[in-house]
Amino acid sequence: MKLILTNSPELDETQVEIRYPVYDDEVRDLCGRLQQEETFLMGDVDGRQHLIRACDIYYAETVDRRTFLYTKTSVYRSEYGLGSCWSYRLTRASYRSTAPAL
Repeated sequence: MKLILTNSPELDETQVEIRYPVYDDEVRDLCGRLQQEETFLMGDVDGRQHLIRACDIYYAETVDRRTFLYTKTSVYRSEYGLGSCWSYRLTRASYRSTAPAL
C-alpha cells in the first residue's frame, strides 16, 4: 500500500480518497479506522460514492423511498434510511421526514 500526501491550499477541507484494485479486508479495515475517528455516512453523487462527515450534514429527508443528505454545497443520495441516519447521531433538528403527497 502506498500513502500519498498532497498539500492543496485551494481546498476548503481535507479530502481522503482510497484507490484500490479489489475491495478486500485491508481496504475495509482502513475505512473502518477512518470512520472510528469521526462519524461518516456514505452518499452517492453521479454514481460516485463519498464519505460525508455527519457534522457536515444540514438535514436528511426521504422522498419516494429515497433518502437524501444535504450539506452546505451538495445533495447526496444515501443507501441508509432516516432511521439509520438517526443512529449515526445526527441531531433531532437534522431529522426530517417528508411524506409523499396523496
